[in-house]
Amino acid sequence: MKPTPGPRANGADRRSGGHLLDEESPRPLRLVLGTLMAKARRADLAVARIRLGVVDLTPAEAGGLDRCRVLLGTLDVQSLEAGPTGGRAALETLRDFLESGRLLVRTSRTCGWTPDFSVFTGLPVMPSIPAGAVCLVGAHYFYQQPESGASLTAVIPDPRSIVLAARRFERLWSEADDVSYVVAETIERFLAAGP
Repeated sequence: MKPTPGPRANGADRRSGGHLLDEESPRPLRLVLGTLMAKARRADLAVARIRLGVVDLTPAEAGGLDRCRVLLGTLDVQSLEAGPTGGRAALETLRDFLESGRLLVRTSRTCGWTPDFSVFTGLPVMPSIPAGAVCLVGAHYFYQQPESGASLTAVIPDPRSIVLAARRFERLWSEADDVSYVVAETIERFLAAGP
């Protein structure tokens, strides 16, 4: 009996094209998220908690998206009020993205999902992304490496998995409350107060 080939050293699965990222991956999660945002037309992200003060979104990452919906379990504006580490330019990018109407932010009443997940659609079709879409499941962060500990995220190009994640996102989104204005007001307050 011939043994089944195992996964490649970089975590890619020969059969599905999916792969696993960790904190030691040559292409860190932050870079992968940024690349997906820059190339996708639409992004839907369900993230239990985002520390607003450390988000380091760039104009190139925000610029290509027709729509980005972010569903939060918890909105942490205190991290911004304590002083952002992502920098003033990153906050200005986030503010501009919100003002464009292409970034929508809601919070869940129940935070009813685990782990975090996202769906990126309208990507260029290529062998590793045959449906022009991909789903990420696991850790999501919009800054450089997290403080400590293991960080695992699966990148899944399987069309059935993408549809399942997209349906779940739609259900959660429909039951969530709009907080885009809270994020925008918090950013404006900080930008008005500081250099």
